[in-house]
Amino acid sequence: MTFALIVAASFISALFIGVFGARLRATLQGWLLALVMGILFALALGQLPAVGDQGMTVFSIPWVPSLGLNLTLYADGLALLFVLLVTS
Repeated sequence: MTFALIVAASFISALFIGVFGARLRATLQGWLLALVMGILFALALGQLPAVGDQGMTVFSIPWVPSLGLNLTLYADGLALLFVLLVTS
């Protein structure tokens, strides 16, 4: 669930800055994005023990149940490394 939150929050913050960016000062935009990325970094860092113990974390929700399609996010050590690199 946490990785889905990280992905969703990234897109929502980009959408927010895209829509309201012209109305905000550049310094405020920078601080808001830094705050969001810091929170996402902390969330990803909190997943480190779960990925280390299990080797992989899986999040899956049914997308088109009639066709048997699911939206699935897999997070292993390498994926977590890249999440931490992008959000830091």
